[in-house]
Amino acid sequence: MIDAGPAPERDNFIGMTFIYLGDKQKGWDLLSKNMEMNGCYLFLKCDPFILKYKNDPQYQRLLAKYNLN
Repeated sequence: MIDAGPAPERDNFIGMTFIYLGDKQKGWDLLSKNMEMNGCYLFLKCDPFILKYKNDPQYQRLLAKYNLN
């Protein structure tokens, strides 16, 4: 079997799934941790799913942290 290597965006999807299922704190924590480790944060400005939460204070904090607001 060939290993394609790490897929940092996978952790973003897992975090978004937790948010969708109602465990927002765990979801935002996973997203934040993944962004710190892998720098995967561009989706914050363009992913239709995450944009549903644009008024959430956690979302606003992540935008500010990476100067995306």
